[in-house]
Amino acid sequence: MIKNTMGESRRDVLSVSDLTARVKRLLEQQIGSVYVQGELSNFRVVASGHGYGTLKDDHSQVRIALFRNTLGALGFAPGNGMQVLLRGRVTLYEARGEYQIVGDWMEEAGAGAAASALRQLHERLKAEGLFDEARKRPLPFLPRRIGVATSPTGAAIHDVLRVLGRRYENLHVLLSPCKVQGVDAPAEIVSAIELLEKAPGVDLILLTRGGGSAEDLTAFNDERVVRAIVRSPVPVVSAVGHEIDYTLADLAADLRCPTPSAAAEMIVREKSTLVENVTALDLRLAAAASSRLGDLRRRLAETGRRLLHPRRRIEQTAQRIDEMRERLARTGRRLLSDRRAALAGASAMARLEASARHHVHLARARLQGTAGKLQSLSPLAILDRGYSITRALPAYTVVRSPAEAPPGSRVEIRLSGGALEAEVQPTGGRRGASGGKEQG
Repeated sequence: MIKNTMGESRRDVLSVSDLTARVKRLLEQQIGSVYVQGELSNFRVVASGHGYGTLKDDHSQVRIALFRNTLGALGFAPGNGMQVLLRGRVTLYEARGEYQIVGDWMEEAGAGAAASALRQLHERLKAEGLFDEARKRPLPFLPRRIGVATSPTGAAIHDVLRVLGRRYENLHVLLSPCKVQGVDAPAEIVSAIELLEKAPGVDLILLTRGGGSAEDLTAFNDERVVRAIVRSPVPVVSAVGHEIDYTLADLAADLRCPTPSAAAEMIVREKSTLVENVTALDLRLAAAASSRLGDLRRRLAETGRRLLHPRRRIEQTAQRIDEMRERLARTGRRLLSDRRAALAGASAMARLEASARHHVHLARARLQGTAGKLQSLSPLAILDRGYSITRALPAYTVVRSPAEAPPGSRVEIRLSGGALEAEVQPTGGRRGASGGKEQG
């Protein structure tokens, strides 16, 4: 026990180190990690890469320390006079007996806080798959009616209409007016998108506005706008701000364009180019049909030259003609279907269809005429009119005069309904054939 000069006893005497350790434990256990906002002062980075300084406001200040790894991950260089938001652990630096905050994260206050909130929203929506490329839809080849959600008085709508008028002058555009900045803008943008979804004939929606500051584009980072874009059954193209501006609406859209004018260039093809393509396709189709018909003529001529058994050849040719008709019809239908899909809305479609029908009709008429000629030239058709063919047995050579079938020889007589075998006998000076048996 120790007595002081006043005569009082002191039982628990702490060293400075013990006291400091107790205070440090209390600070770390009772307060722990905190967020503190203030002005950065006397901040310096030492040779080790660690940073030290003071965080202050109008009435107080506190020492702060940020170690090298934390500083390297900040994404900005802290400077004196900067308003910052610091997260860190409250502790005590025992060597000087000063309490301090050891920071593990820091950002600029104000704009920095908004940026942090935007990053968190981006990560959450990304985790839901709202920005996945796999869920994005292809745009129509040639939109029938384009819906535009934007301000009716902004520069964006004038740029879009100017470019669309140059590329496809009679394209139908439907404007759904909405605010594009300010507190009410997100709700109005969502409403404009939903109105365009329900409008008859709209098969593409363009969400656009001109450039501006980051604050001006805040509406296009709103979660409600992002979900409206993803929810839309109609593909959505986003063209917000300038080329360097990116918003969450851009990430959710089926296509992001750098500017309103660029969007109009990308979503609509030039009408003159489409007409040229239709004309070229028409010529190619006519050439292909002509080449195909030429092949068919050559095949028919070759079939005629190889004709050994007329009825069988005719039947095979008729079957091949039917197959060619079906194949040609399928080819024509497929070509017409492909061209209709590729050239929907183009005025040359009617001419393309008429040309295809004309070529198919000519091919069918020529094939039918050829088949009829082959049938009329068949020897079997001659037998049907009462004639017969006599062939000497056993060689089956055709008998063209009585001298080729002397008495006593056997012959086959080919009729329309079958064949007879007979023996040649003289009649009068020469007998005719007799004693035959019918063959089926």
